[in-house]
Amino acid sequence: MKELFVSPTVRQKGVGKALLSALIDVARREGCTRFDWATDGTNGGAQRFYEALAAPKMTKQSYRVAETEFDAFQARIKGK
Repeated sequence: MKELFVSPTVRQKGVGKALLSALIDVARREGCTRFDWATDGTNGGAQRFYEALAAPKMTKQSYRVAETEFDAFQARIKGK
């Protein structure tokens, strides 16, 4: 899963916990061997939520190229 989003109007009402629990059920039913997700590095609220659940934190780095930078990035790949 990329990210889990809960509308601000229902946060702190158990919705995030219910969604995560249901997703674990899906993962188990589908025979998954792990369940990964991410949050932006600046999303402190989500990070505190996951830390409160003692979710194991991974040390993976993400990268993003915006559409406006496609040409410049591709040029760097090609060494131009």
